[in-house]
Amino acid sequence: MKKLFTLICFALVGLSANAQLADGSIAPDFTATDINGNTWNLYELLDQGKTVVIDVSATWCGPCWSYHQSGALENLYEQYGPNGTNEMFVFMIEGDDNTTLDDLYGTGNSTQGDWVTGTPYPIVDDAGWLAELYEITYYPTIYHICSNRLVTEVPQSPTAEIYAMNGDCAVAAGVNNAAVLQYTGFSGAFCQTQTFAPSALIQNLGTSNLTAATVNLSVNGNLTQTIDWAGNLNTYQLETVIFNDVTIDADATMKVEVTSVNGTTDDDANNNSVTANATLSTAVANQNILTLEIKTDNYPGETYWEIRNANGDAYYSGGNATVVGGIDGSGTYTGASTVYTHEITLPADDCYEFAIYDSYGDGICCVEGNGYYKISDQAGNIVLQGGQFEEEESAPFSLEGANSIENNGAIVWYSGEKGSFCGTYTYSPTISLQNLGATAITSATFEVTSPAGTLQVKQWTGNIAVGEVGFVSLDPLSFTESVDPLTISISAINGQDDTYDYKNSITTSFQRNYTDNNELSLELQLDSYAYEIYWQLTNSAGVVMASGGNELVGPNGGGQGGTTAGDPGAYSASELVEQQISLPADINDCYEFLLVDSYGDGVVDGGGGYLIITDGNGDVVVSKDLNQLEFTADETYLDVNPVASAVKDLTAVNSLSLFPNPVNSELNIRFSLTESMPLEIVVYNVLGQPVKVLADHDFMAGHQQLKANVADLSAGLYYVQLTNGTGKLTEKFTVMNR
Repeated sequence: MKKLFTLICFALVGLSANAQLADGSIAPDFTATDINGNTWNLYELLDQGKTVVIDVSATWCGPCWSYHQSGALENLYEQYGPNGTNEMFVFMIEGDDNTTLDDLYGTGNSTQGDWVTGTPYPIVDDAGWLAELYEITYYPTIYHICSNRLVTEVPQSPTAEIYAMNGDCAVAAGVNNAAVLQYTGFSGAFCQTQTFAPSALIQNLGTSNLTAATVNLSVNGNLTQTIDWAGNLNTYQLETVIFNDVTIDADATMKVEVTSVNGTTDDDANNNSVTANATLSTAVANQNILTLEIKTDNYPGETYWEIRNANGDAYYSGGNATVVGGIDGSGTYTGASTVYTHEITLPADDCYEFAIYDSYGDGICCVEGNGYYKISDQAGNIVLQGGQFEEEESAPFSLEGANSIENNGAIVWYSGEKGSFCGTYTYSPTISLQNLGATAITSATFEVTSPAGTLQVKQWTGNIAVGEVGFVSLDPLSFTESVDPLTISISAINGQDDTYDYKNSITTSFQRNYTDNNELSLELQLDSYAYEIYWQLTNSAGVVMASGGNELVGPNGGGQGGTTAGDPGAYSASELVEQQISLPADINDCYEFLLVDSYGDGVVDGGGGYLIITDGNGDVVVSKDLNQLEFTADETYLDVNPVASAVKDLTAVNSLSLFPNPVNSELNIRFSLTESMPLEIVVYNVLGQPVKVLADHDFMAGHQQLKANVADLSAGLYYVQLTNGTGKLTEKFTVMNR
């Protein structure tokens, strides 16, 4: 769901669920060239004792523009920059690579105005790399960076409040002064044992160069290792000190401390040490089969989770994988405040980790609903539970005293074609097989089936280690007719039955959208963001036969954003597009229908959407429920083979009417016949699938009326079709939410 706010633009694409840089993080160094050709290095400015403010914005972002116009950063630069007290510096970073220099000057198609005129501080354009470096997840993001490299995120604050943040910065004091800024080794919860190499970041906060320091590591108060460091650090420069491996099997407190600087006592002992804690998890299960419950909040599409083994291999996952940068969002939860239950089978005793992510950063409880997660054993004992977090939460748990499951595989990925085709289609699918058992997989048998029967049996040999994934290439498959579904299944692992039926099969489908009529009718129901849509129909030579929608999106504009309701050709919000398309009457060809969404989230917001293409016979050639898609560009092929003898309309039927329309319980169907005849009357859904047969018998000439109970149908668009074998007549109706 698009979320529009008055203070922040959430509109970045291609970014995962990583949070912004946490306050207290070390600012990554960068060298960038501004729009005037001047090159700047962050650490050079910081080494001069300055603090730096960076404003990461996008030219199309309304809140960014409002803050820019407030003049807060302009005043900061004028008062405290090079022409003022020379203690601060300011950058504007245009973080969206899809915008242009014209947008910065206010003359482009994706801008709120002129960002350059009147801005005294440097502007860096085309800086998506820098936005990624600083883990930007929304615009605007404003960072205050102290001379000692520590970062603090700044609200959209007035000049005085930003300047006051300088008072919280550590500054160089004394001649010999070394600070321990960060512990960067392991901390947090763990299970069984944990082995790691602790490290720490030290900084020279003295006025003389730091050339030597003694750094101690203690675990639970016991001195573990001493490092006599030597080097040459200027004021504010940093160095990472890495200790030897440490193994812990109980709660532990690690302390890193500087005990001498340049062979003498440190001039400031207040910054000489940091501590970190590791806690042994008490979450233990002793059964292989666990149950995970996920209750979503009001935004189920923001959630993703994984269960990983000690090596970090994801054994199980669920929800929207795009939240963490994946490309497959097919597992996205759709029900708000809905409980989803997953059976989790773990292969053997080990340390595991449950991790859950929220793309918006408010968890699944308690701001937007009372969501939760809960892992239980077969006796109902709770192993882990929670739900109140921000961007992500993880917790370890151990499996102890359980059985060893030897042969257990899962098909976790499919690579191959799907969707529509023309004529005869041949392809070779590839799948990925994950080993969820306790021993290596050295052989597997796969079966490919369709409603017509078994298409292929594939014997595979190889070696897939525990938790790892291997790729299996199947033999070529060939189709001339629609196949729905095509199923690839595991029938054996290591010559034995697969122990548990988890992801033991994967399905796809192939649709030959065939018509013998060259007259097409397009019906496209759009959502509240109709201006994001463009479509076109091209023949096999790439010639555009028909098109519509936002011309600035075009066939290549998916996922780029920046479109507006005033763009040329843009459709109106929630518009129902109806268009007749005539194709050559004497040419058999394969046509491609392309539907593009500039924002990349499909027709899902504020009502909508669906696509229906019918031919002159009254047959539905293409039908898609666009609420089920999240597309940047969606392609559909139409196999058109015009013939002279197209099926005629059912001319013996007069005055077909459906009422009430929309309807929520009982639909009346009224029509009259000029002659007696057999009729089949069927209700079809938007996908062209029959859902109710209302009649299939002889009718007398004259007036007719039927009543159809539609209370059991979900809300949406449907069709009533009358046919007698030589002709047909179709009328649509809508079922309302109840």
